[in-house]
Amino acid sequence: HEGLSIGGLKDMSIQKEGYVTQENTNLLLPADKTAAVNIKDMPACPVATVWELIGNKWKVFIIRDLLAGTKRFGALKKATGASQKSLAANLREMEDDGIVERKVFSEVPPRVEYTLTDIGYSLGSVIEPMAQWGSAYKEYCYLKSKKEKKTNL
Repeated sequence: HEGLSIGGLKDMSIQKEGYVTQENTNLLLPADKTAAVNIKDMPACPVATVWELIGNKWKVFIIRDLLAGTKRFGALKKATGASQKSLAANLREMEDDGIVERKVFSEVPPRVEYTLTDIGYSLGSVIEPMAQWGSAYKEYCYLKSKKEKKTNL
């Protein structure tokens, strides 16, 4: 693969037409989105970068639900519990960030479906450990409260 520098990002190489990947990772980034990102505006810390992209509960819930497959707006609204305004705003941001793809069907009534992009699906490797940790923490709290009840008897 030929080395490529896009917007100050070094050590990039072409993986397939329209996509680039950073060396030593398996993440594919849409080339047109990558070119539009000003690296200087991104946090120096990679964790902060992820937090900027998914750092609110609605985005995490949207990703969680879309990891199972394509969903319509109404299904996402019901599954996440987000208001229509909040869900629409978050989906728009996620589309701009290249995480979600929006497909509009020319039907009556109009139908819109949302799916994760390749880079969006890669966030499953972030969400899954969060789910595992959350389950373990719930178990810890349950056992701790059970132990405290025995102590208080």
